[in-house]
Amino acid sequence: MRITQSFEGQNIPKFPIILSGPAIGIYGKHTFDAGMDTGFTGFPSVPLLAAIKAGLPIGGVVPLTLADGKSQSFLYCLGMVEVESKHAIGVTVISPSEDILIGMDFLKLLNLKLIVDPINKIAILTDEDI
Repeated sequence: MRITQSFEGQNIPKFPIILSGPAIGIYGKHTFDAGMDTGFTGFPSVPLLAAIKAGLPIGGVVPLTLADGKSQSFLYCLGMVEVESKHAIGVTVISPSEDILIGMDFLKLLNLKLIVDPINKIAILTDEDI
């Protein structure tokens, strides 16, 4: 698998992901563009409306440490993320942001590698050996 994305005019590369919850028969699977944030250690972080649309059940509250070192509590749920033929289930954080972010746990759980060319504004998501 190899997905190449241009991020010309954007700060971070975005990749298409499919997000779903346990009741796929009711809520279905939903495709979103998710920004790759290498400073985010989590799986995906999604706005509440995206979580509701995908049928992700709220699991509770989890404290997270933000980039500035401050701790903040966030709602979380379990969600399944798919990228082409790869899929994984993990803790999905409900974020107050409008953006969907994927982080380092996303790469680990799906056994993917990220290659970024900041000069040409191209990013590659792959499971191929580098």
